[in-house]
Amino acid sequence: MGCGKHPLAPPSSATIKLISPENGSVVRNTQPTFDWEKPSGASLYRLIVFNATDTLIDQTLANDSYTAYQFLPRGEYRWQVFGSTDGVNFDIASPVWNFTLLPAPFYISSIFTMPAPVNDLFQYRDYIFAACNEAGIVVLKVTSSDSLLLIASVHTMDKAKALVADSSSGYLFVADYRGNLLVYDITNPEAPSFVNSQFARRVVDVKSVLVRDTLFVIAADEDNGILIFSVEPGGFITQHGSVTPVGGYCRSVDIMDTIVVAAANEVGIKIFSWAKPDSLVLVGELDLPGTSLDVKIHNGKAYVALGLSGVCIVDIHNPANPQLVSTYNPQLGNCVAVNIWNNYILAVMGSEGLFVFNGLEALRLTQQIDMPYAYSALGIQNGVLIGDRDWGVVWVK
Repeated sequence: MGCGKHPLAPPSSATIKLISPENGSVVRNTQPTFDWEKPSGASLYRLIVFNATDTLIDQTLANDSYTAYQFLPRGEYRWQVFGSTDGVNFDIASPVWNFTLLPAPFYISSIFTMPAPVNDLFQYRDYIFAACNEAGIVVLKVTSSDSLLLIASVHTMDKAKALVADSSSGYLFVADYRGNLLVYDITNPEAPSFVNSQFARRVVDVKSVLVRDTLFVIAADEDNGILIFSVEPGGFITQHGSVTPVGGYCRSVDIMDTIVVAAANEVGIKIFSWAKPDSLVLVGELDLPGTSLDVKIHNGKAYVALGLSGVCIVDIHNPANPQLVSTYNPQLGNCVAVNIWNNYILAVMGSEGLFVFNGLEALRLTQQIDMPYAYSALGIQNGVLIGDRDWGVVWVK
């Protein structure tokens, strides 16, 4: 550990006692917290965290604790704290402690800076389409097992909140909030071209499904409810019937056969039959704790993000009688989105990063992966991509 990589404290009879991470310890947290005891008279501290080649953290602090905000890759680290009694000279030093950062079973492999918060992610062939709020649509190409290449950026009319692509038609549908429901031709994924738009007051989510020879798009209008469209040749879309209210803010929708489930904010989930697209029929509902912000359906179960109340699983095999199966409320963070990857449930917890649950039948926490503020998650072949407000797209393996 070359002396040029971090400062050496001048001789002093006083020392700073380090607390954690303990010397020689293994840290599983992706954003470790550094703690030390405050020596008498010290008013300012300087925390240095370094490895064999670089200084990763060099922070001047008034507090005797610091949580790593930046991304630290897996590896071996050393850390030391310097104290100042006059606010100018750092004349008190701690010993140098070492620790190994080894999150398990998953770890952050790489991060990719994005132009705006990543609200949603969707994979289409070897490309990742990101809904990046006011920055619109960003196209990334998967170039290796943990690498993405920025290909294109397309500004939308307002704020891109969610998106979905249909492989058979080559259309990308974008929930653009006040910019309506947008249609893009992505036959050439590297050059999306605008095709059409359809009015929706405040569209926040969108799903598509092919029924026989007709492609349908189902959208969540935050203010008004559920909208159903059919897609005609040339990308033109036709609304079926009128908007269907859900009794609260319609935050998300997902589809199971002829059933559409809406996450309806403070009133839980609403389950509709859309066997007749012109006229949705309410067949079931379930009040849930917190605010239902996102819903994903997999094998007859609805996985629901409950905001400050965590996440839950609802059995909807019988849509008329949905049953709450499992809940998990960590009493921290804000669960804004949920997704399924292999045999794992991914709960996107805002300021608490990503919670990973093992198994799809009950919520058994396997790991928390910390990051500044997670908005979305997408499972792909080689891991999970997480849309983070500050870091961009985070690749977890």
